[in-house]
Amino acid sequence: MIEVEKLKQKILDLAIRGKLVPQDPNDEPASVLIEKIKKEKEQLVKEGKIKASKNDSYIYKGSDNCYYEKIGDEVKNIDDEIPFDIPESWIWARLKTISNYGETIQVDKDQIDDDSWVLDLEDIKSYSSKLIEKKRRIDKTISSKKNKFQKNDLLFSKLRVYLKKVIIADEDGYCSSEIIPIKLSYCSPEFAQLFFISDYFVKTVELLQYGIKMPRLGTKDGQNFLFPLPPINEQELIVKRINDLDLLMSSIFKSTRELHKLVDNAKQKILEQIFGEDSSYKSYYLNREKTNLSKLIDKDKIGDGDWILSSNMDNDGEYNLVQLKHIGNGKYIDKTYQKISSSFFKENNCTEIHENDILINRIISKGLNVCMLPNINSKCITSVDVCWIAPDAGKYNQKYLMYLLLSPSFQKEVKLLSSGSTRMRISKSKLIKIEFLYHRDVSIQKQIVEDIENKFKLLDQICS
Repeated sequence: MIEVEKLKQKILDLAIRGKLVPQDPNDEPASVLIEKIKKEKEQLVKEGKIKASKNDSYIYKGSDNCYYEKIGDEVKNIDDEIPFDIPESWIWARLKTISNYGETIQVDKDQIDDDSWVLDLEDIKSYSSKLIEKKRRIDKTISSKKNKFQKNDLLFSKLRVYLKKVIIADEDGYCSSEIIPIKLSYCSPEFAQLFFISDYFVKTVELLQYGIKMPRLGTKDGQNFLFPLPPINEQELIVKRINDLDLLMSSIFKSTRELHKLVDNAKQKILEQIFGEDSSYKSYYLNREKTNLSKLIDKDKIGDGDWILSSNMDNDGEYNLVQLKHIGNGKYIDKTYQKISSSFFKENNCTEIHENDILINRIISKGLNVCMLPNINSKCITSVDVCWIAPDAGKYNQKYLMYLLLSPSFQKEVKLLSSGSTRMRISKSKLIKIEFLYHRDVSIQKQIVEDIENKFKLLDQICS
């Protein structure tokens, strides 16, 4: 499978390092842009529009090939702060040098007209930098002050930066105080947006942010963040190249998603051909019989998970807690684990689950997720809403049983018997009473599993 998101981030990484488009020696170097910003500030000071600052930063590369920063009369070597190499025509600058980062204008709710755009964090789609919905003052209840912004400002969420909520304003408006409006000097908002959603920026912010439950980037850290500034023409070329590649990758992503959907549908048809009423495996199923899990499986071989609360977790525990998130559609999803202590296990008479146990997620989303527990080199227990089935080599093949439970015929019955107002689930008592056609010959079950897996393997190769 083509990992489109990783590819996008690789392209962004090349872009912010000056490796996506070739440099044009005729371009005005970015150092000239910094000089222009400096002169414009000096003029504003002369006109009395702003106060002179002794903290203005200017970063340059010395004759010794080291980076230096001049603040006022002080010059210091900052080579250890420079994160990566950039082309000679680019320049490193603090965000406060090329923008007004952190200089917000706040207004009371009474100062906002009914027709004004009011932007909140929930209006921006996570990880996509796209606006979900544009809402007006008249459609909202406002209880706090808002930051004022103007058209073409970069609107950056300082809260949970990893969500990459960064958009460019296409009109004037007001936003949550968690969103920082940024006016840029000699830097296109489109290029700056690319930098703010890059993995480099997000991962660096993770080292600077404060707050555990609601992590934020502090104003000072934001102002001092190092920004790789290209020449103006190159900024435009980079943005155009990214947009062109984004269209191409979106097309690839859509095609890949559609291909996976076709493969999944083909797998479902294979399972239905084998386990359905009109099975194509007539030779295997001449002596099929109807049964259910309660008849087929001994009581000590099937059970529900244990009731585990978040307060029962223990980071130093000896048992991995296998949860709903680990149970995929025919595949075990190897994610991080919560831990349970041996003392809790004993005191609460918990049940250990083992390698090759079938795990059934009784919470129904698109269907009933079923998989087998692999060897994860740890003792394991599972939670309530997970039903487990232990092996019984003389009576059934575990994989045969797993594929049977994943078949459309069985899944259809599960959906009919599921209930719930917020989340659909099927009780264990109902689950084990669902009848299905079953062949008792374990050797034939093994042949069927081999046939299924050979066909699935061919289908998976299409997506690889």
